[in-house]
Amino acid sequence: GRPVFVIGGGELYRKALPIASELHISWIKETVSGDVYFPEFDLTDWDMCKDEDHQGFYYRHYRRKENK
Repeated sequence: GRPVFVIGGGELYRKALPIASELHISWIKETVSGDVYFPEFDLTDWDMCKDEDHQGFYYRHYRRKENK
């Protein structure tokens, strides 16, 4: 009955995404190099609940749409 948070890495995100009901994502405003990224997902499956603009990143909270 308590929330579970998945905080990485890439393979854990990929496996958890299909069963996640909410996403808390920080979108970095610049292009950075790296070898692990959050998996691609369809934003049309999610409703944005919160959108905050911070210095260097956006914080966005999404909830999975009920009928998806």
